Amino acid sequence: MKNTQKGFTLIELLVVIGIIAVITGMISFNSNQARSRARDVQRKNDMKELGQALELYKNDNNQQYPNAADYDALIPMLTNYVKSEFKDPKIAQTGNDAAWDNYTYTSASPYTSYTLTSCFENRSDTMATGGDCGTSGTGKTYTYTSN
Repeated sequence: MKNTQKGFTLIELLVVIGIIAVITGMISFNSNQARSRARDVQRKNDMKELGQALELYKNDNNQQYPNAADYDALIPMLTNYVKSEFKDPKIAQTGNDAAWDNYTYTSASPYTSYTLTSCFENRSDTMATGGDCGTSGTGKTYTYTSN
């Protein structure tokens, strides 16, 4: 007797399901990488804008940068120079301060220089040259300094 049933065999269906699973995994991985790189771009832009605000502040204050103990104390001093408070994008996204390292600011007397730091998620970024940071050391430190 001749088999006249039409359809796919079990092996063919399993192969197709396997291929779909691999493609889905690759897309998911790439989209997570794209999100982390986008957050790093936002961090770079924040550092640049904060640097410009600090230069404006210095020009208005006898060529000295703010005497702020840390980043949280710095932001109120820059309200005339920036639109809004800057927060690390990963912290802003989750609303959890413990999710990632926030920005830091340091300046020492006589306040003629400063250092801003951020934690990049993409450890292979060439601009991130510092040590480990972030949750369980998964990030790399990016430093932005005055000229």
